[in-house]
Amino acid sequence: MLQMQRSEQALEKRYFIKKFSTGIKVDTQKIRGHFTITSYRKYSYKEEVDVVFKGEIFCKIGRTPAQWYGNEIIGIYKNISKVKLNRLLRKSLFEDVRRRCRLFSADLWTYHDIKKIKWN
Repeated sequence: MLQMQRSEQALEKRYFIKKFSTGIKVDTQKIRGHFTITSYRKYSYKEEVDVVFKGEIFCKIGRTPAQWYGNEIIGIYKNISKVKLNRLLRKSLFEDVRRRCRLFSADLWTYHDIKKIKWN
């Protein structure tokens, strides 16, 4: 079982990442909006973050042409998988989240290190 490290250095990283990682703008071909890192955890061999994303994704559903959708996409279309949608958000946001965490010497290695993602 993983034990979260509660050293002084890990707690300082957690404080500064949460304080200085709010409302970071992201604009790519797939997503646009901004994200906030809400939590940071350090374990013995890996680090994790939780993210809140506010914005839109660019995707094609069925036979409709690709267009920008907000979080209402889940309520409108019943055949959308929340798991696949979260995976798309994780992969699309990963480089920007990783770049922000590197400023505070926190290393994220894969998109799996974004544990929870909430879409507002």
